Amino acid sequence: MNLMLQEQIDSLQQQLSEAYDLIDKLQTQNNHLTNNQQQLATTMTRSTLSKSQILDQRDTEIQQLRQQLQLKSLSCDELSDQNASLKDQLQQSEQQSEYYKSEFLKLQEHSLQQQNQFKQTIQQQQTQIAHAQAELSSSVQKLKLFELESSELKNINTQLENELTVFKVAKSDNSAQTSFKLFTDSDLDIINTKFEAELADLTLQLNNQSSLNSVNSQKYEFYKNKFLQIESANNDLTVQLNELNDVLQMDGNAAKKALVQCQIELAELNALRTQFVVNLK
Repeated sequence: MNLMLQEQIDSLQQQLSEAYDLIDKLQTQNNHLTNNQQQLATTMTRSTLSKSQILDQRDTEIQQLRQQLQLKSLSCDELSDQNASLKDQLQQSEQQSEYYKSEFLKLQEHSLQQQNQFKQTIQQQQTQIAHAQAELSSSVQKLKLFELESSELKNINTQLENELTVFKVAKSDNSAQTSFKLFTDSDLDIINTKFEAELADLTLQLNNQSSLNSVNSQKYEFYKNKFLQIESANNDLTVQLNELNDVLQMDGNAAKKALVQCQIELAELNALRTQFVVNLK
């Protein structure tokens, strides 16, 4: 487009130069005609031509000069129209350049907003991961403590069962003795009832402890799965953020190239317009 404009400007400049040359020639011819008129005035008495013929010839020549001047005036009008067209193209190029600048700034602002949103999302995910890790660690510690307490309760329960067994054997032996009894049957029944009550209580505690262990195991698995889900989501967001940065960088580079190309075309049009104005002067 710039090459075609340059060719048109060169052609118009050549036509304008030819018009100025023709005007100079016409001015010279006009001077010659003026001299001829003076010579004719001095030699009119000796001339075979009549005064009216001389005037008619002069009028004809003047009319031809006027027609030639009118044609050159039309050429100048065409040059002015083409100059106005160049101005319009220059204005359109400036508007296009402003549009590219505005779009580029919008793209930058949108990119920053999305990056900030993703950073905030990642920070929130990291906070949730930290909380999940803390809850997971606490659940593991509680689970270990419950397992230890459960083991101790099992040992106590086993010990009581052994003692109860020994006591029952001793009771049986005591009942078999007739000469002397260390404990009466009533005393042994009371002790037996007490042991059985303690054993039942420990058994209940052991069952409760097992139930708590099961609940804590479920909580442990829940928090573990939740932690893995959050960590996976965080990794996905990180990948998406990297992909978004790549896309925005590519779009930004394309916008920069378009802006630079528009600025180059604008500079070329400015140079052509300046040269055209100089040539017109």
